[in-house]
Amino acid sequence: FLKQEGVNSPVHVRSVCKQTCHKLAVCDTAASKHLLKRLMVAGLSTKYRQATMAVTIDASNHTAARDGMFSLTGNQARYRRLGQVSRERAVNIVLTRKKLLYARSEGKLAMAAEIQIKLGNLQRFHALATQREVHELLRRDIRALLGKGCSFA
Repeated sequence: FLKQEGVNSPVHVRSVCKQTCHKLAVCDTAASKHLLKRLMVAGLSTKYRQATMAVTIDASNHTAARDGMFSLTGNQARYRRLGQVSRERAVNIVLTRKKLLYARSEGKLAMAAEIQIKLGNLQRFHALATQREVHELLRRDIRALLGKGCSFA
């Protein structure tokens, strides 16, 4: 199906649910959007609204589209989702990692060592800040539930 649709980007398929379900990961945005459109035309019924929103995502509406997607998908991953500031930190980490790989490929070992230290600091700060954000979100949710009269006893 993928070759027939002209998808030439890296694709990963892995089994989940004891071999009865499979997860498809397409590593190219254009190919993902193309496949989603084809699935929608073919009668996709599950998560149709999410797919409709996903094909409209671009750099200009990324944050708004993500927020809209979360309102459609529920709270299953509420405490794993990255906020805007966290996503910016993650992008910075990816860019720093690319700089490190480039420095190593050019044989600039002193520069690579400096970048490696910077990368480690960025990763540690990101992990700490992300956990702090999750903690604050949990506190807000607990306060909201207590305000509604819920009891945890």
